[in-house]
Amino acid sequence: LFSLEWRVSSPTPMDFVRHLLELLPESVHPSCAEGMLQSAKMKMEFAKSFIFFSSHKPSIVGVGCIMCVMSETKNLTQTELTEFCIRMSTAMHYEQLPLGVLDVQQRFLMQSKPLESIEEKPCNTIDDGSFSPVCVSQVA
Repeated sequence: LFSLEWRVSSPTPMDFVRHLLELLPESVHPSCAEGMLQSAKMKMEFAKSFIFFSSHKPSIVGVGCIMCVMSETKNLTQTELTEFCIRMSTAMHYEQLPLGVLDVQQRFLMQSKPLESIEEKPCNTIDDGSFSPVCVSQVA
């Protein structure tokens, strides 16, 4: 490929998300699909800053992201959601979800929920009264 001057890159999780969104039933309004794509993009921006997501295949992260988006979307009927899941399973050759998809979905869902009760702890002090660069936050 190098001698042909082809530039090849591996698929990203967003490539999988875009592909999966093409599998939405025709009855889903295009603006709804666009909203899901925007939501997925925001989730992927979040994912870039956590090593957890880099330990999974791009397809697993993409499927986990789209599942999270689907669980948050209230605009799909149960029939549309079922049809999408069947199409996704067929396209991805899944008889059942691979290991890791639910973990990734849960991590995305945790990111989506607002942190309501974060109690900030003061920075650690050193004997001379100065502050250390380490601060601790505790999620209740």
